Amino acid sequence: MPDRRPTPTPPPPAQPSRQASQLLRSSNDPRWNWTRARTTRRLLVVGFLASLGVYAASLSVFADELAATGYPSTIGVLPLAVVWFFAVGLWQATRGVLVLRDRNLDERQRQVRDRAFRRAYWLTLAIVAVIALAVQAAPITPHGDQWDAITLPTFLLVLLLPTMTVAWTEPDEPAAES
Repeated sequence: MPDRRPTPTPPPPAQPSRQASQLLRSSNDPRWNWTRARTTRRLLVVGFLASLGVYAASLSVFADELAATGYPSTIGVLPLAVVWFFAVGLWQATRGVLVLRDRNLDERQRQVRDRAFRRAYWLTLAIVAVIALAVQAAPITPHGDQWDAITLPTFLLVLLLPTMTVAWTEPDEPAAES
C-alpha cells in the first residue's frame, strides 16, 4: 500500500530580523558613500589610530583629575568623541560586514570577514605582546588610573582591528552601473 502522508512543504526563506534589517539599511545608507573609497577608508584608519593615541595621552594627562573627581572633564572626553567619529566612519565604510550575520552576507563578504578575523587575531597577538614587553621594560610601573591610559585605548584598538583590516585591505567597490 502506498504511503499517503502529505509531503512536508519546505519552510519559507528566512527573513532578516528587525535588528538585522536595520543594520542592513544603515550599512547600505547612501549618505556614507563618501567613506567607501579605498583612500578614504585608509585615511579613516590613520585618523582612528591617531585619535586613539590622542585619547591615550589625554587619559594619562587627566589621570589626576579623573582620580580626584571620578569623571573626566569635557576636554578629557573630547578625544573619545573623535575616536567614536572615526569608529563609526570605519564601520560604515566597511558596510558593517563584520557585524552582520552569515545569512545577510554573500559568499565574498563572508570570505572578507573571515580573512579579517584571521589577520586581526595575529595582529592582536602582536599588539598585546608589544604592550606587555613595553610595560615590563618600562623603568616605572603604571599604577592606579595610569592603567586606563593603556587598557582602554588597547581595548578599542583590538575591538576595531578586524574592521580596520577590512578597511585597509579591500579594493574599491566596482562602480554602479546606470
